[in-house]
Amino acid sequence: MTSDPSRVEDRLAEIPPRRTCQTLRGSFRHQAGGYHGEVLGEYLSAAMRRATFEVIEDDGSFYGRIPAVEGVWANSAKLEDCRAELEQVLEEWLSLRLLERLPIPEIDGIDLTLQQQVA
Repeated sequence: MTSDPSRVEDRLAEIPPRRTCQTLRGSFRHQAGGYHGEVLGEYLSAAMRRATFEVIEDDGSFYGRIPAVEGVWANSAKLEDCRAELEQVLEEWLSLRLLERLPIPEIDGIDLTLQQQVA
């Protein structure tokens, strides 16, 4: 893989950020300890700001990942599609982590770790 920072950054700047998190807003308000969509949206936005994108030299496609979130990556022929796919993978990863009460890395001071309530 190779990365031409000017090419990727210029093209990435043209893509408006998606405001997804619709699935998380609805499902986690009750299932995952009362999280509200705003907190989840902030986490997703913060994670996506850390995303890095590279051009794969062999075929000119784009590879995106979020270094702070191991295993979350995407690959697509277009940068916009790669970014959208990466965000979708991040949402699905976060959904699973919350439902299974697995560790979630803190990003930009946002800690989604579920605390066990003591009765």
